[in-house]
Amino acid sequence: MVRDTAGTRLTLGALLVGAFALAFLDSHAGPDSSPLHPVRSAAATVLSPLQSGFATGTDPFVRLAGALGGVAGDRQRVDELAAQNVALQAQLRDALALGSDVYSVDAINAAAAATGTRLTAGHVIAMNADDGYSWTIAVDRGRADGVAVDSAVLDEMGLVGRVIEVTEHSATVLLIADPISTVGVRMADSQEIGTLDGTGSDLLRLTLFNPHARMTPGQRLVTFGSPGSSPYPAGIAIGEVVSVTNPSGGRAPVATVRPYARLSALDVVGIVLAPAG
Repeated sequence: MVRDTAGTRLTLGALLVGAFALAFLDSHAGPDSSPLHPVRSAAATVLSPLQSGFATGTDPFVRLAGALGGVAGDRQRVDELAAQNVALQAQLRDALALGSDVYSVDAINAAAAATGTRLTAGHVIAMNADDGYSWTIAVDRGRADGVAVDSAVLDEMGLVGRVIEVTEHSATVLLIADPISTVGVRMADSQEIGTLDGTGSDLLRLTLFNPHARMTPGQRLVTFGSPGSSPYPAGIAIGEVVSVTNPSGGRAPVATVRPYARLSALDVVGIVLAPAG
């Protein structure tokens, strides 16, 4: 412990006077001409590694904080892009569906024009299995669109069936696969005629009137045509023979026919209204 004596007080006073004098000279001199310049240089030499090490040690934490802020921003951007992607996918689906409809309607119109008929296009809105019918569909066209009972119905591939019931804005269609459906047909190559019956499955049964007529797989069938083109105008494609059975006893051969129309996956259909012209 330092004793409070006259000598001690004198020494302390001298140190204070010297300190004030150095501070005055340092503040009024240039950085290099200051009497404290050697002291500051020495201190900088000693403390510089410590300062550098501190900065190096804290820099990862600074970068981490910045990165965390960037991650939050990136995540928000990813969420925005994901939402945009979902919207674009929905637009693409709508565009593809519209394009599919346009293609189907154009193809159906071409098929109708080839048989001299005109039609109204509609969508299948239900698959029915009631009122004693096992293969029926409902479409979104009715009397208001010119649809009547016994109007033929087709898609871009071929015959689908005929209208059996109609309301103001919808209609029920009996498909050619229904067991009670019978269509008069003609072989496209031999011109032989016969009947095509539904079997309740996706294959139909063909019987020709001529028991000696020759049938082979790959032969094509079209509608024979009904009086007044109702229900079936002549010349609408139906399907092709896939197999032939020759029964004994001189009876006419029976063929299995695969329809061109995908009866279990119908979407856009055309309902024949009346012969053109």
